[in-house]
Amino acid sequence: MLHLPVGALIAGWLKLTAPWRRRPPGTAASPRWWFGRMCRILGLRVKIFGEISALPAFWVPNHISWLDIVVLGSVAPTNFVSKAEIRSWPLFGWMAAAGGTVFIPRGAHQARAVVEQVSQRLGGGCNVVVFAEGTTSDGRQVRRFYPRLFAAAVAAACPVQPVAVRYPHPDGVHPAAPFIGDDPFLGNLLRVLEQPSMDVEVTFCEVFSAAERDRRGLAEQANAAIAQVVCPPAAEARGR
Repeated sequence: MLHLPVGALIAGWLKLTAPWRRRPPGTAASPRWWFGRMCRILGLRVKIFGEISALPAFWVPNHISWLDIVVLGSVAPTNFVSKAEIRSWPLFGWMAAAGGTVFIPRGAHQARAVVEQVSQRLGGGCNVVVFAEGTTSDGRQVRRFYPRLFAAAVAAACPVQPVAVRYPHPDGVHPAAPFIGDDPFLGNLLRVLEQPSMDVEVTFCEVFSAAERDRRGLAEQANAAIAQVVCPPAAEARGR
């Protein structure tokens, strides 16, 4: 609870200084520090595998929990793409907006504006995180990726980097991690806080170029790369 006001102060400063900053939102180091501190408070032990793209990239992770945002935000300065409903959340929505989150309004006709915003962030030197599954999973499989927002990577001709997120546990996936269905946020948060610690493995898969590529093909390639890490036996069976 003490750490939340610190985040609000950082968000306020980012909002206040936005007109004078030359670089786009999401490139500042202070949010990364805040996310890193939040990982320690929640007892998340983050392990990084693979190499992060040296160039600003279109990050495409699988999505298991709200914890994914905290973990990925602690790894490098980045922008997130989120559903529009988050914007109306008390405090959290305002903080997300100040930190450079791109919100997706309802309605397919809004896609072009979102793609343009994401493309501008990528072109301005910022990593952008898109949860292409559109929802969370139980962490035991990777849902189909929606290709629509991959158009932003194509427009920016930037690298695409699949990111596999895992919460390993002797039972496969840590039972406190998934945030799915009608699970209330407070109940999930309390379950996380009850854990002495939780391991999180973040694997940065091989980068590939979006230049002159079809967005559906990009979505399928990113999905397959993550599946090889999250559920390798199932991925191998699909390959056969």
